Amino acid sequence: MSEKISTPAGLKAQKRVQQLKEFYAHAFWYVAVNVSLVIFNAITSPEFYWVIFPIAGWGIGLFFHGVSVFLGNSLWSEWEARKTKELTEKYEKENAK
Repeated sequence: MSEKISTPAGLKAQKRVQQLKEFYAHAFWYVAVNVSLVIFNAITSPEFYWVIFPIAGWGIGLFFHGVSVFLGNSLWSEWEARKTKELTEKYEKENAK
């Protein structure tokens, strides 16, 4: 059950929870699919470990997703607050005309 959140802090917390949920789902599927691929690789062609390529490629994507979720907020939050204030003032001036 989801309640309506209208405070700025509540909306920020809700956005953060969504980001974390998406990252954890991404990590879950990374592990689940790659374990399946390792098993498939071992059964079908144990002489060549091709599975390292999707593991590495997807792993790079997962790494950057994690960086954006866990470090990106601190890197972007100050800029985002400034830009939001700037655009809000701009749009308020436009609407006042």
